[in-house]
Amino acid sequence: MPDSQMMLLPKENYYEWVAAARDYVLKFGCNLTPDPQNATMADVVTIANAPNAYGRDIAQWFKNNFPNARLDIVDVSTPSDFQNALASRLSNNDPFGQQNAVFKLRWPTDYPKITQGFGENPDIYRRFGLPGHEGLDIRAPMGANVYAAADGTVFQVNDGSGNHPYGIHVRIQHRDGYQTIYAHLQQALATVNQQVKAGDKIGLADSTGNSTGSHLHLTLKKQGATAAGLTNFPNDILDPTPFMLDAAVIAPPPTSFNWSYNKCLIGVNGRADGPLNDADLNAISTARLEAVKLLSTARPEDVDKLRAIRGDMFIMVRLFADFRNRVVRSDEFASWLEGDMANFYNRGVRYFELHNEPNLQIEGS
Repeated sequence: MPDSQMMLLPKENYYEWVAAARDYVLKFGCNLTPDPQNATMADVVTIANAPNAYGRDIAQWFKNNFPNARLDIVDVSTPSDFQNALASRLSNNDPFGQQNAVFKLRWPTDYPKITQGFGENPDIYRRFGLPGHEGLDIRAPMGANVYAAADGTVFQVNDGSGNHPYGIHVRIQHRDGYQTIYAHLQQALATVNQQVKAGDKIGLADSTGNSTGSHLHLTLKKQGATAAGLTNFPNDILDPTPFMLDAAVIAPPPTSFNWSYNKCLIGVNGRADGPLNDADLNAISTARLEAVKLLSTARPEDVDKLRAIRGDMFIMVRLFADFRNRVVRSDEFASWLEGDMANFYNRGVRYFELHNEPNLQIEGS
């Protein structure tokens, strides 16, 4: 099924912009709107990006509020410029401008951090016949989602057999001869010949194969790149770094909340032994509570259940780990809890407690 398309046009002189898009709309059947919120209903948002047309950096607005939106940005100054830009697409039968688009890679995890860059540590990789690290290592705790970095077709899924250094991994063929490899997975969620879009979940992270610690290894190749002198790496391997779009960072915490500061809220601690149960939720609802503190051993879905009871429920999560009388470094503690914190942060939680008595040895100090 083809992608649905919505065209976002400036409100000022709106019908001049509509007239400029007329032929394009008649041929490709896209919808028009001056409202950015409405534009997100489609698979692809084509933006007539004129200076100051939306009172903000519209691309940044989409990134902050709808990070998974697929944007097709047409930089123009006037409706006439826009009409000329669309005319080129009409003549090429190219509704999304892909023939002239630069190949880009969407960030493939929920963690915007590179842990080993391309070409690093040449002393380690020289023994494998490589000038350095042949891809990007990107943070991804065990079990974290791994996403396709660009549209394409899955052409190989390796189950980790044969002692492959990439362990369980997925390979995707993209346009213009590009290929991506997603290595060291816990599980592949894609199948051979599957058509995928940028942002589709294709696996879960781990440390299978020749790997130390859970992460995602991303390799980029382009057919003929080595022979053409585009890279000093063998096997057509390219540096992915220049192709990477900004990490799809989750929107930052809001600057204001529904509850005013200095207001005392009536609340409870959640269970100390795991997720909330139905009796807990019934009690919270009956008592009309305003705040709940969960342990990080609760389920992220508990946040949704609490907000179903009260939309402005104040929720805090206590990040908890069992030290078992061991001395634990702060970086170890952070590594253990990174995945738990991300799960609740993705649900909108913005308040976290790092143990209730950190000055006690048994609580972490």
